[in-house]
Amino acid sequence: MAISPSFSLEVARAFLNLDFVLDFTHKAYILLGAEGEKQLRLPYPDLRIHFQGREDVFKTLSYADVVSGRFSPEDVKGKIVLIGSSLTTDKDFFSTPYSGYKSSRRSYEGKFGKVMDGDSGLKTVGVACHAHAVETILSDRFISKCPMHYVLFMIVICGFLGVIFYFEKPGPFPGFFLLVICIGAMIAGSHAVFIQNFLWVEIAPGISILAAQYVSGIAWQRAFSKKKTKLVASLFGKYVSQGVVNDILRGDIGINLEGRSQEVTVLFSDLRKFTSLSENLTPRETGRLLNAYFDTMIPIVFEYQGTLDKLMGDAIMAFFGAPRELSDHPQRAAETALKMVEELDRLKSESEEKGIEKLSLGIGLNTGQVTVGNLGSHKFMDYTVIGDTVNLGSRLEGLNKNYGTSIIISQSTAEQLDSRFVLRELDRVRVKGKAHAVTIFELLGVREELDESRFKFLEIFRSGRRRYIKRDWKAAEETFNQALELFPEDGPTRLYLERVENLLKNPPDSDWDPTVDFFLK
Repeated sequence: MAISPSFSLEVARAFLNLDFVLDFTHKAYILLGAEGEKQLRLPYPDLRIHFQGREDVFKTLSYADVVSGRFSPEDVKGKIVLIGSSLTTDKDFFSTPYSGYKSSRRSYEGKFGKVMDGDSGLKTVGVACHAHAVETILSDRFISKCPMHYVLFMIVICGFLGVIFYFEKPGPFPGFFLLVICIGAMIAGSHAVFIQNFLWVEIAPGISILAAQYVSGIAWQRAFSKKKTKLVASLFGKYVSQGVVNDILRGDIGINLEGRSQEVTVLFSDLRKFTSLSENLTPRETGRLLNAYFDTMIPIVFEYQGTLDKLMGDAIMAFFGAPRELSDHPQRAAETALKMVEELDRLKSESEEKGIEKLSLGIGLNTGQVTVGNLGSHKFMDYTVIGDTVNLGSRLEGLNKNYGTSIIISQSTAEQLDSRFVLRELDRVRVKGKAHAVTIFELLGVREELDESRFKFLEIFRSGRRRYIKRDWKAAEETFNQALELFPEDGPTRLYLERVENLLKNPPDSDWDPTVDFFLK
């Protein structure tokens, strides 16, 4: 089998005066030249030309100048001279990596009336391609291809990097920016390796993997986002305001559906006299009455960023401080309770629902640690709170019936309220299910909204209660009667007068404890 060298290879061999002897013993390259003499090492199976530009990187002489002797012999001394045509009509033009980079028409502009180069002006003349090939062979600056196992390693790395696009963050637009950075880094890195080592790294597979990961990741995110939106809306849409739901979806509020310990303020409210009233109403009238009541009360809970836990007949259970963490949750719960009482009074005067004018409201507030989360069975779950704090809050709501009050709060709640709120210390009680006694307070309102007579009354009531605790029953009775003259309908004052009257008739032992036990719910 006859082997003929290419034009460029033959020119280089003749220039170096090498024998046309080929050694195929090596897998990666071929040796040209006799053994023991100078040899050329040629890459195998592909010999890639290292183009350094267009034809203008080499010294060019006009054929007319050469035949006319208008050139310096030093220009060609000891060099290889290639002769070729640059006429467009000869069609000896080829595309190279520099095709389109710089047109040759600029060198002719100004010399001729019109330069017509067409497509050939953006290509490299054929003789220059041979020159680049000869230069590559003589300088031994061949472009080699990066081994496939390195390319596969790069593909694996790109696959792992692309996993980041499946997470909610960075998101579509930051993710696209990150994709551009990664692709730019790959291009810059491959370019640097090419310049330094003449190594061609095939980065197209890596770029394709990254792009595919980005598209797949964004598609997966959108599908997951729809499921998350549906899940969050189903879990929280009936508990909190739409604003809180939107905050959860945006990630502004972190949620943990599993039970966790957190401090919250719980609110229990219940309509007084509703059971007896409903006995005289038709089911339709009862439903309309409750709907009017809940339509007024539930938005108030949401207005102060509360979470509606459940509706139990005519009762409402809510809590503040989850899922949105609120540093001022006791204040928000107190404001909610006051506005609920205020709005019920307004509703009683404005609503035409039968029997609504007979209703009154009892509310209990308590602050403490609870277990909060999505609790229940696998088939039915509720986002709710459980714990002793919740139980005590429920008991406090029920105590309003005993004291004739509207809002009773625990000491833990009272200690976290600011000076805007006016409180009255009511009693020290031990409720069912609690071994230790707690101090309870009545929430009367906001300081700016109460008149001077109310503050005078409170001071008299406090004085009477101090005398009551000191067992000065007679003085306490006189003081409570003074308070009753200012507010004849005050429930706690009437209750203490009944207690004093009973203690005067039946004096207690010396170890008497003013703590009151309530064993009924």
